[in-house]
Amino acid sequence: MSPLACCFLVALLFKAELHPAVATMPPNAEASIETVARYIAAHELDPLQRIKALHDYVADRIAYDVRALAGDVPLEDAYPEDVFRNRKGVCAGYARLLENLGAAIGIPIRTVHGMTRMGPHAWNAVLLAGRWYEIDATWDAGNVVNNRFIKEYSTKYLFFSHRPDHGSYTIQEELSDDYSPRLWRVAEATLRAREARFVGNKAWDDWRQAAETARITRLEALGKELGL
Repeated sequence: MSPLACCFLVALLFKAELHPAVATMPPNAEASIETVARYIAAHELDPLQRIKALHDYVADRIAYDVRALAGDVPLEDAYPEDVFRNRKGVCAGYARLLENLGAAIGIPIRTVHGMTRMGPHAWNAVLLAGRWYEIDATWDAGNVVNNRFIKEYSTKYLFFSHRPDHGSYTIQEELSDDYSPRLWRVAEATLRAREARFVGNKAWDDWRQAAETARITRLEALGKELGL
């Protein structure tokens, strides 16, 4: 892939604009998880853009349930059908909804649980061209500020590397035979020690820059594999 083509692909996939199929989706297409997925599949044939559209739907439509931060996590916040109906949930709900959207149209998306800088977390991995790529719709949905969810759609964590060598995540459990995070595991103590280097100094910015470079490298490799 030429540098120009790579830059175009990066700009196309990661610009912070909702996919048109999500932005203009009619109300009758949102009758169920399955109708949403089928609508997106019918209006987007490109495999990368189709995954972006699924990510965009979850990140845009679902609000984080701030009650969970106080430890009061209702069970429905993690169940995809309830999250879809109530339009709110916790990270597990975001991830499982995205997994179910993918399953409805045959896209292999898995929910992954692990430890982040802010504590336990759930996100997704999607299989593309024989490789797994991570997606975090929760962190792309917005932020909680002063006990309020502030919607701020983003694509920062779409195909973003969550590998522990970047110091942000460690995967704790393996949820499927074909997705094998055991190769990425690091001890929590190691993660905590690594995090300490980022607190209150320039190292965090350095990590962010390194992670962004790694993301573009992964995207370029994916583009080659898909013949883009």
